[in-house]
Amino acid sequence: MHNLPTLRLCLTFLLGLFLLAPQVIAGVLEAFPVQTEAPTKQLHKRGVLEDLYGTVSAANKVNTGTAKSWELYPDKGDTAAVYAPSEFYGCTLVVIVNGHGVVIGHFAEEKPGNVKCMQDDATVKSIISKLEDAESLVDVDNQAGTRAWIIYSDDTTTSSPGYVAIFENLNGADRMNITKDNITPITYRRGNGGGTSDKLVVQWKPNDDNSGATLTVYIRSDTAAFTGTYDCNGNPVTGGSRLMARVGPACTRTAPSTISDTPIPATPLCTYIAPRPPVINAAFCSCSGASYSLTSIPGTPVAQASSCAYTALPSVTADNLNGPQPITNLEGCQVCTPYAENGADCTSIPDCTPKPTA
Repeated sequence: MHNLPTLRLCLTFLLGLFLLAPQVIAGVLEAFPVQTEAPTKQLHKRGVLEDLYGTVSAANKVNTGTAKSWELYPDKGDTAAVYAPSEFYGCTLVVIVNGHGVVIGHFAEEKPGNVKCMQDDATVKSIISKLEDAESLVDVDNQAGTRAWIIYSDDTTTSSPGYVAIFENLNGADRMNITKDNITPITYRRGNGGGTSDKLVVQWKPNDDNSGATLTVYIRSDTAAFTGTYDCNGNPVTGGSRLMARVGPACTRTAPSTISDTPIPATPLCTYIAPRPPVINAAFCSCSGASYSLTSIPGTPVAQASSCAYTALPSVTADNLNGPQPITNLEGCQVCTPYAENGADCTSIPDCTPKPTA
């Protein structure tokens, strides 16, 4: 019992600490404030694909139901450009690229009335017609290094009439003639579309010295689906980086063949005209409506043909027109100069009365 006062004293002290604890803690926090950060707002980080899509001009954007094409000139000071379809989700896209041009087709997979476009013959024909019109404007067919993509949703299959027609358009020997290995099919889930990554862009970047260019295709990813480097003539460069490291003066694109201002002499078309007395007394050559003498004396039918084998027509003179001479036909009151078989220029004889035919 001697420790009872001491026990009471300890309990009183502890009770005091408990009652004073909030004030003590508040004082400590006031003296030593804790640094805290305000919650940060989570921002969407734009990627390469979305940044490039934001730079596409209206002229370089392909609306649904259309196909567009652009010619590329690596050596003529082309400015950098980006091409893209206006939408992606729920569509079939066709992309063709090489160093000479870009073609993008953008077609809906469904029309009002629940019409599946890739299954509808009339719509498929319209799609192919629009693709062919765009393809005809640029040099992308049957070229080394031409690449193509067919991008479609899971509503379409590789056996759908639309897909088959598009593939034949790209691969057919009498069509675009792009090798099968260079045509890439890509399918996406229709139910998962519409996000910020559902975009496709084609980026064209010519070199500053006109020595060539780089073309990059992005499809639903910031990682390039294809990167091609081309020389000044638009031909693919082996080794990729070699083109970008190229230095020196700009080269000149190979000029297309042109028609010379000086006409190339054509071999005249001449016909052997056999004698037909009394209208045609001697054989001659009829060349483009004019009459010329024989180049050799005919003996056989083969020789007759070769007797008018002019490689160039001589100047028209009396000497080379001695074959067909004017013939006077008093019974018909005409003077006729033959110019071809069963053909002649005739002039009536004045004050002459034709003899009646029996």
